[in-house]
Amino acid sequence: MTERTSYGTATVRVSYAVQPPDASGFEVVQEAKVKMSQLPQAGHQIRVSYDPDKHDKLDVRTPPGQESGSVTTPTVEIPWVHDASRIAG
Repeated sequence: MTERTSYGTATVRVSYAVQPPDASGFEVVQEAKVKMSQLPQAGHQIRVSYDPDKHDKLDVRTPPGQESGSVTTPTVEIPWVHDASRIAG
């Protein structure tokens, strides 16, 4: 999901595949407000911190634009629709 919130920024839904060095991996989905020029891309690798008892309490520690890894699938922007009632949900 991508929703423009103002010129140059968007609120996006991001899926994080977290792989702790000493535990089983897990996935967390969160919404994030980002600059359009720095949309998250599938394949980016970042550092996060999280509560081991509540995986949904995840904080991204890598500053925007400093991700590592190879993009596997570029993010595609959804066309902006002014009439919110026309958005399928």
